Amino acid sequence: MMSRVAWLGMGMLGLVACAPRTEIVVGLATSLSTPDQIDTVEMQVWAPSGKLLATHAWELGGGGAAVMLPGSFTIAPGSDAASSFRVYVNGLRTNGFVREVVVSRRVGISFVTGRSLFLRMPLTRECLGKLDGFCPADQWCVEGACRPIDINPVRQPDYQTGLENRAQCGDDAMSLGLTPAALVDCAAGSACLEATCLATAGADLAATPPLV
Repeated sequence: MMSRVAWLGMGMLGLVACAPRTEIVVGLATSLSTPDQIDTVEMQVWAPSGKLLATHAWELGGGGAAVMLPGSFTIAPGSDAASSFRVYVNGLRTNGFVREVVVSRRVGISFVTGRSLFLRMPLTRECLGKLDGFCPADQWCVEGACRPIDINPVRQPDYQTGLENRAQCGDDAMSLGLTPAALVDCAAGSACLEATCLATAGADLAATPPLV
């Protein structure tokens, strides 16, 4: 699954004809059983004002129009590339005529001009049912623990073709359906979170917000 959406200003999204230089590629993966534990994955992009900028849902499964994870979608800026926003990835399960969110991942981020960032947002069994109220305000469940929603975008790695399908680090690749990493540990000056190597030090971080 690969989808592209463009952030055209603050109110409208559309299709991107070609990949922009400034963008965020969001990698989707799950350690939950599909379609038994979750049968739909939904993305939402929210402005700081609380306005919903975009939403899209994909049915999960193995046949028909259903898609398989891992996959990705791309968010690209329009006229306001400097603005921050929040991305929600929700895992839903249908119970009769009701479709409810049973697991979710939330991130607050902004674009970095001239960079194609990779942001992995897996839906994990450790966070199943841990929704609003589980963590303090401005935190969310990540790998079973509460972590800040808002992150420093400079920490994210640059996107490389197929990165949504493979782990960079860690030992949970198989549970997420990812190709295992060649090395378990990240290089010096970075840390592993959600099968992704995140920068933790460097001169280029000096003028950025505090690392979280």
